[in-house]
Amino acid sequence: MAQDPDWRLRGQERYLRGARILHDLDAGHIEAARSLLRSQLDSDVITIWAFSDYSDLRSRKMVTNVLTGIATFRAEYPSNYMSRTSGYEVQIDAKIASILERARKEQSR
Repeated sequence: MAQDPDWRLRGQERYLRGARILHDLDAGHIEAARSLLRSQLDSDVITIWAFSDYSDLRSRKMVTNVLTGIATFRAEYPSNYMSRTSGYEVQIDAKIASILERARKEQSR
């Protein structure tokens, strides 16, 4: 099985993002850290959803449960997810909302 040649680069990117979040927290830049964490979670949600179509039924069920949990959390704490206003961020928010809504519908079947 061939290994992805970019896996190390992605690992370094994740490490640097984590280091940046810790730096922002240490410096008292809570909103900057929150923004980085949110963008990381949004990216993870989109990636998980994209690959779920290529997984087995058990894995898709797990993805649905995880995404439904995220949707529930965001519904309970909406103020944490309503402050983004740039065009790109609004598009990402709409995509995430669509994914989470589909996950809720799938879980209720």
